[in-house]
Amino acid sequence: MSSQQSRHSYPLEIEIKLRVQDLNRTRLTIRRLGFQVRGRRAFEDNIILDTRDGNLAKARCLLRVRQFNRNWTLTLKSPVRGRSRYKVRQELETTLQDGTVLVAILRRLGLEQVFRYQKYRTIFKPGQKPFRGATLTLDETPIGPFLEIEGPSSAIDAVSSALGFSPSDYIRESYIELFHKLKSSDRQDMVFRP
Repeated sequence: MSSQQSRHSYPLEIEIKLRVQDLNRTRLTIRRLGFQVRGRRAFEDNIILDTRDGNLAKARCLLRVRQFNRNWTLTLKSPVRGRSRYKVRQELETTLQDGTVLVAILRRLGLEQVFRYQKYRTIFKPGQKPFRGATLTLDETPIGPFLEIEGPSSAIDAVSSALGFSPSDYIRESYIELFHKLKSSDRQDMVFRP
């Protein structure tokens, strides 16, 4: 690298999931804590791609094309760092005009769809200081409802505690891992029944 070239620094994603027992009560509690809806409940469809030999999975990376509402994004997630109670990893993400075209391009380049998962997602952002920097996403999935909290670890802990959870409730697994751990059918993808 020459002295004129600069090295890109991409943000770290710090997050946890929590299993939600009562979706409506959780939604009300989130609002009572001062969180505002920033993304109304909408359908989300995710396609995970990898090489035929699973090279991305072997490297503990993930390549995802997502459609949320009418918006498309491409995301590359690096391996999870360390063994903390939070899931910490670098995430590179960009918006797309048409994800179906990108998926077709990636398939022609030799990548394959290895997993698909769907959910209905509501996004919340905080208004109060102890939760500043946290983003909450309430996910209704085919394997049950989950709350994702992303942001600084102090904000994650503050929100979790205010919602009645403790660090022992934190889930670091991805939806792919959770699906394979919890699935009760022979389905290969985490999708809603027609």
